[in-house]
Amino acid sequence: PFIDEVTFTCTDEGCSLEAVRVPEVIDAWYDSGSMPFAQYGYPHRNKELFESRYPAQFISEAIDQTRGWFYTLMAVGTLVFDKSSYENVVCLGHILAEDGRKMSKHLGNTLQPIPLMDQHGADAVRWFMAAGGSPWAARRVGHGTIQEVVRKTLLTYWNTIAFQALYARTSDWAPSAADPAPADRTVLDRWLLSELNSLVEGVTSALESYDTQKAGKLL
Repeated sequence: PFIDEVTFTCTDEGCSLEAVRVPEVIDAWYDSGSMPFAQYGYPHRNKELFESRYPAQFISEAIDQTRGWFYTLMAVGTLVFDKSSYENVVCLGHILAEDGRKMSKHLGNTLQPIPLMDQHGADAVRWFMAAGGSPWAARRVGHGTIQEVVRKTLLTYWNTIAFQALYARTSDWAPSAADPAPADRTVLDRWLLSELNSLVEGVTSALESYDTQKAGKLL
């Protein structure tokens, strides 16, 4: 209420009235909902740049942004431009401690991401977040869950590559233009190529639908 003590003299020509605060207060989330055009200074500048990037193809935030960012983006965008400012949205669940409680500094059960990556590798953390479960469901995370990704997923990849590399070196083999065309290879080789291309098709389709869990499951 102390701001009501601040007044201004009207600057319009021929006006000597006093300017005071109006009683209406806009929602504090309005600036967040205006982000798609406000960040470019639209409509005063960068008109073409803004129009080439509106609406966004994809946004993602945690579930507590549903009422805030997701809603205000849609409300402001639809009001001003007659369409939502995003086409696809993934609403993420919360990350919980291994015992199921919400992480908080007060409870002392928070995990810093960088030490977690230093210990288990960035790929393990990425895989857990993107493909270790439904992104929109709350998930428990800890050293045990990340280590399971390393053991069950990444080490399987590593061992497969190590096996291939070991026997390729033993046989002095490397891919070359002299390799037979796929149609001339053995049934097992053709089956492997078929599996590979089916996988590429499935993973591409899943990622184009923003379904990282399905992509991970296929891999």
